[in-house]
Amino acid sequence: MAIKDNMAQMYTERAKQYSDDYSKAVMWSQDSQYALFGQLVNAFDLNSPRLSLLDLGCGNGELYKYLNFRGYRGEYTGIDITQILLDQATARFPNVEFINQDILTEACVKRYNYVCMSGLFNLNVGQDTEWVKRFVSRAFEFTEDVLTFNAISTYVNYKQPEIFYINPLEMMVFCIENLSPRCTLTHHNFPYHYSIAVYRYTDWRRI
Repeated sequence: MAIKDNMAQMYTERAKQYSDDYSKAVMWSQDSQYALFGQLVNAFDLNSPRLSLLDLGCGNGELYKYLNFRGYRGEYTGIDITQILLDQATARFPNVEFINQDILTEACVKRYNYVCMSGLFNLNVGQDTEWVKRFVSRAFEFTEDVLTFNAISTYVNYKQPEIFYINPLEMMVFCIENLSPRCTLTHHNFPYHYSIAVYRYTDWRRI
């Protein structure tokens, strides 16, 4: 509970400070945020209107705006635990479903073709790597086809106490051994960040 409360408090304070800058409200510049979005959604088919996407840790819905730029035509749902960010998202996109939900304590009632988590683990709010693994495992329960997420690598020149660093090799091995043997790790497109895609497909001919 402390992790959830710390995260919600940190983002609530930030959202109040930057109510007119949606990227800064979630501690990004828009250029950096969109670059990381691009890495994550490259694993998705954005052209089919039959597909659904869940944005876990959706914040104020900036990924939905980015997906529109990319021509995404499927269903979008955002989940977050910070109500002020969800209120901003609903005000921006009133026809989109945004939900206040803690997936670690609430059961999965629906699966989505794609589940995306961007920046969800970056702040040091008292978590450890085991908590991250548990969260990724729960997120995979919501995933019909592909789960993507990013994190800040331990392969850095220096570390800041407010940032949470996760060993990419440890996370990759965890995903392969516990979620699916079909995973990809991208560690070269954005400084100090990496992204992982986990595929649920069992029929190799669907690729």
